Amino acid sequence: LEYFKSKGASAFQQFASLYYGYYFQVVLQRMRAMVAHHVSGGESPPAMIIQVMSDGNISPQLAMLGLDQAAARRPPYLSTLLFELLSKEGVFAVRTLYNGVVQRPCANQTGQLCPWGQFEALLAQFVPQRKECPEFWNAWSGTRLRQGRRQEQPALESVFL
Repeated sequence: LEYFKSKGASAFQQFASLYYGYYFQVVLQRMRAMVAHHVSGGESPPAMIIQVMSDGNISPQLAMLGLDQAAARRPPYLSTLLFELLSKEGVFAVRTLYNGVVQRPCANQTGQLCPWGQFEALLAQFVPQRKECPEFWNAWSGTRLRQGRRQEQPALESVFL
């Protein structure tokens, strides 16, 4: 990853999207389904989703999320990268934990929670576009990225505290 970072933001972005963008698209699709269910009802998505990967896959994801300090060391055996989608009074937020320690992947994040829209945009930037990888988009059943409007939400602190 350091090689691609040294080549500039565009090179890093392209490498990251082709390497892990598919995984982030699956995560986003599942989280969006949870948000949609809470907002408008309909088909109930799973309450919890577990995805397993090797430790060598966690470090690049930490780096992509801007968590360079956590990514600097090889993850210990049985490491966990956890995204918790939380909801209260119609406001959604994500808490990111790495081995039980709260991480702050969102820009200007000071507390434990990142607003859902900001977290969604953070992951979405790494999802490859159809022209970059048509094989993925043509073969995958969840081919539509939702481009709907985001409604303004109150400050997280006023809802979750």
